[in-house]
Amino acid sequence: MPKKNTIKIKGLNSYKKRNAKKEIVKDKKDNSVILWMYRYTDRNGKRQTIYLGEGVPDGDLVYYAENLTRLVQHSKTPGSVLPTEVQAFIDGVDYAFRKKLIEQGLIDETERDAYESAATIGTLTDAFLEYHKNAPYNTMKGLKLAVGKLEEHFSRKRKIVDITSTDVKHYQDHLYKSYSEAYASCLCGRTKEICNRGIKEKLITSEVFESTFAELEIGKMYNREREQYVTEDTYNKIVSACVNTELRFAFYLARFLAFRCPSECSSWRWSMIDFEAKRIKVLDVKRKKVRILPMFHYLYPFLAELLHYHRCKPFISDVQSAGLSLKYDSEDIINLLRQNGNKYIAAIAARFPKGQDWIFSEAFRNRKSRGKQLDQLLRKAKVRLEKPFVNMRGTCESEWLEEHNIKAACEWTGNSIRVAEKHYLRISQETWLAATGDTSEAGDMEKIRKLLRRYSVQDLKALVDKAAVKTSGNGKE
Repeated sequence: MPKKNTIKIKGLNSYKKRNAKKEIVKDKKDNSVILWMYRYTDRNGKRQTIYLGEGVPDGDLVYYAENLTRLVQHSKTPGSVLPTEVQAFIDGVDYAFRKKLIEQGLIDETERDAYESAATIGTLTDAFLEYHKNAPYNTMKGLKLAVGKLEEHFSRKRKIVDITSTDVKHYQDHLYKSYSEAYASCLCGRTKEICNRGIKEKLITSEVFESTFAELEIGKMYNREREQYVTEDTYNKIVSACVNTELRFAFYLARFLAFRCPSECSSWRWSMIDFEAKRIKVLDVKRKKVRILPMFHYLYPFLAELLHYHRCKPFISDVQSAGLSLKYDSEDIINLLRQNGNKYIAAIAARFPKGQDWIFSEAFRNRKSRGKQLDQLLRKAKVRLEKPFVNMRGTCESEWLEEHNIKAACEWTGNSIRVAEKHYLRISQETWLAATGDTSEAGDMEKIRKLLRRYSVQDLKALVDKAAVKTSGNGKE
């Protein structure tokens, strides 16, 4: 047990000397924790003490002492009306302090105090999971993992009002010691989301949250070590190992159209493709709206293969009647799509009920997890790639940024500039080689020679002297 030593406060007025003292508690490491306490005599003539807690500023000491004195006088006078200022003081403090006043009989327990005292970690997590019960499988899996970590540390039956800021600090230290910074930050963020849902469900108040879990620190929620640039060679190795055609389509959409897989692939419909307007709609699952992509030139061979895979009768009939070779990247096939693409799309969409013209099959859309399938595929392709869909999506956005501008790249990808910089943008090997001059191409060497011939040594010396004279002239002015 730590030793306690009560001392008098010097330099305070007589009111504060009578009603408040400091208690210094020293632990084994000789670190001091300063606590304020208020002493009074109750209506039975018994001496009582109320500890105000840690971190109460000196300027608030008089405010606490005055209101507590009025509260004590009120408790000694049955039937008296509690002053408005004192009621405001009681409403402004957190439940942990109000609990002390309730236990000593200074105030009565209200409905608000009752539900706060009943809230446990289990009630918060149950309300949180109930709110997200319709989330996608992988999202729900992550939420349950975060809930499990919280319940494992505190236990489901632990009351929220019994949790202190020190307990939360120990929980935070445990997360950052046990997991990577990115995952620990994610778990801290989920814990705050759980508490915020508890506030909205009226299980706890914002005062309880601010005094406990609000102090959780959220660090970097991304891991640079897992970021990789997926070259076309790596992509070809992966899709060559694919025996599932729809999974190969999903890889294409992630690598060249920055689709979120599998969610945005599963929600993609035939009616979202418009050959006449040369644009494609994608249901943005994160921002809950539709984003529009241009129909890039490299998209036509993919769409031709898609039509052939789904046995589009008008498309196959036109190819056969024109005597064309079914090479998806041939100019004849691309021209055929540009002329009659919408007719082919309408023919396939007519097979389904309105609003259910899904491009990917029900088996693909209903599959819950692909972790094991992707691991086996990458081993078969002899490719080491973490988070394949995310890295392909990031590679696509990086290429768009090099070819277009950051506004277009972020709008097409469906994220903000800040999120793109944190999670998606990559640097290609070609960019590194170009920056270091390792391309050794004749054109680049000729450019370097021209730059070297542009100024002779004498010309450069004259430019430097001219700049020095101009600078000295400005200084005189």
